[in-house]
Amino acid sequence: MRLLLLALVLAASPVLAQDPVGFGFMFHEDAEGWVMVTGIAPGGAAETAGLRAGDLLVTVAGDSVFASGALDQLRAARESLPAAVRVARGADTLDLALGVAPYRPADLLQASNATLCLRGDCWNGTGLWRHPNGDWYEGTFVEGVREGGGVFTLADGRIYSGGYARDLFHGRGTYFWPDGSRWTGTFLDDTPQAPGVYTDEHGVSRPGLPD
Repeated sequence: MRLLLLALVLAASPVLAQDPVGFGFMFHEDAEGWVMVTGIAPGGAAETAGLRAGDLLVTVAGDSVFASGALDQLRAARESLPAAVRVARGADTLDLALGVAPYRPADLLQASNATLCLRGDCWNGTGLWRHPNGDWYEGTFVEGVREGGGVFTLADGRIYSGGYARDLFHGRGTYFWPDGSRWTGTFLDDTPQAPGVYTDEHGVSRPGLPD
């Protein structure tokens, strides 16, 4: 799977020190041929057209999209604007007309919901997932859902390290708070189970659930 900054390679002119001009969205390609939008530049052309992170690209200019050729198809679509793009969004299929506009690459990266391959095909293997709000997870996925084990770091500094099932904390794990306190024990569907061991910010431990 490749994670692509689409509009970065589709700039309308090579002028340096200016914001690039392009569709303004990112996508990734998985091993099964799906092409999913992972980030939208705020205020960019893709956002204006109604494209959203999570949309699956179905056709570009009337031709079916496949992971191996998506980038070339989108480059070609730049030659005849607006680019006709069909996407799948949940159970719905939408036809959008994409123009181009300036966008800030840094804003696009910040707005991305990125899945980066570390091992396997990411949907079934080990990967790194980052949310625009700053949360991130590194661990195993099954069919795109957290399953098995990994580390989930929240933007506010809380951390969970342990087992997962069906995208929930499940099994043996440790939950850390920013003040240095932690709880270690068994989780069942995101809920800590007794007894477990709670350790406060001073390193003092006691059996039981966290306060």
